[in-house]
Amino acid sequence: AEFPQRLRVRFLGGLVGIAWRSVFFLAFHVSTYRTAQANAKPSCIRRFSRSCGANAVATIERLVPVRMKREDMNRDDVKAFRCGSLPHEKPLAEWLKTTTAERIKSGHKYWLYRLGSADGPLVGYSSFTTHKIETTEPDGSWKEVKCYEIPQLALHEDYWGKPKGCVVEEKYSRQIVRHLQQQAREAQQKGNREPLLILYVHPGAAPAQSLYLACGFTFAPDRFLPCPDIHPDVAPGYLGMDYVW
Repeated sequence: AEFPQRLRVRFLGGLVGIAWRSVFFLAFHVSTYRTAQANAKPSCIRRFSRSCGANAVATIERLVPVRMKREDMNRDDVKAFRCGSLPHEKPLAEWLKTTTAERIKSGHKYWLYRLGSADGPLVGYSSFTTHKIETTEPDGSWKEVKCYEIPQLALHEDYWGKPKGCVVEEKYSRQIVRHLQQQAREAQQKGNREPLLILYVHPGAAPAQSLYLACGFTFAPDRFLPCPDIHPDVAPGYLGMDYVW
């Protein structure tokens, strides 16, 4: 049966009205989305924070590794660098201020990690170099292994445990370790060394040990770096740790 003329007009008018409302609804939300995107911060510094609720977003500034030069030892923030007051923490700050130039001259690479930009606040520093270790073979013989080493790594005490409320991979300490691991992988691809990155950690530095373990390092039970300040009853020296990829 056919609709009466009046009903057909009303029916078609209703369809037109629905169509116009749909177009308006879509246009409004597209405009709102574009406005929100235009006002949003760059994706590289926007992070989801699980600890702050499902709808929370933590703003994280990434560290910028700046290759250190010998003249950087004269910078005020380098001279004022602090990374703790315990006996095994103080030397890391002193080495940065006193021995860096000599070590750079000998071939060590140093990075200053700055917050947000190459001129940002100094958050930490690290060093990286090639190295050789001796390992014991199953038959008892010794084998020389060419590898890479992290001689020094320290985080300024003002940034311990930071940033707060972010995923663990965005912690400043974790960013530094990940940068050094990447440096080792890139260097190994260009050279003839084993895919092995080593370091030595003080037996009393539990937070540092936990950090390295979380980043994929494992303890080398038979390798120590002798240190007269470490009592033999505690350990033979600094504890060796390895990262293999």
